[in-house]
Amino acid sequence: MKKFAFLAAATVIAGSAVASTGTKATKPAMGTNKWTINVGLGFPNGDHKDAGVDNQVMLGIDWELGMMNNGSPAMSYLGVGYMFGSGDADFDTRSYGVHYGVMFPLSNSGQTSALGAKIQLGYYNTRLSQGSAEEDKWALGGLAALTWTPQGQNWHLNLGYYFMPEVSDINNSGWFLGVGFRTK
Repeated sequence: MKKFAFLAAATVIAGSAVASTGTKATKPAMGTNKWTINVGLGFPNGDHKDAGVDNQVMLGIDWELGMMNNGSPAMSYLGVGYMFGSGDADFDTRSYGVHYGVMFPLSNSGQTSALGAKIQLGYYNTRLSQGSAEEDKWALGGLAALTWTPQGQNWHLNLGYYFMPEVSDINNSGWFLGVGFRTK
């Protein structure tokens, strides 16, 4: 838990520092320098599913860095994520870490698009435990998702695929459904 608190604090500080430097873009439809709180359910496949983990709770918070400097409507963000679930025979799984992501509309018209996509990669820890045995690993993790934002709303739905570090050849990947709530 101390590592998660440290990672959360480091992400907030780094996000605030990056956001406060450089030029500010005009306020885009997706917004700049806002927080997004993410909640969702992961549906594991492969080894986690075989261990009886039918779903995992997903939590996260992202700090929007603003529009990317290449003139595209893509918005970048830094964040922290945490997911957990339980399976058969006292099998528990926890993953947490920091990530960088990009969210962009799937429209070339220049208009605000309700349909979009997001991609994020980061450094995550997956911890598996069964009874008194525990093992963990730090490695690359992330997700890719389609997003849908109702016109004029400060929330969006995510439907996508996630992957977290494998521990002892036990994979941690699957589909997820989530919702993100942006601060005004």
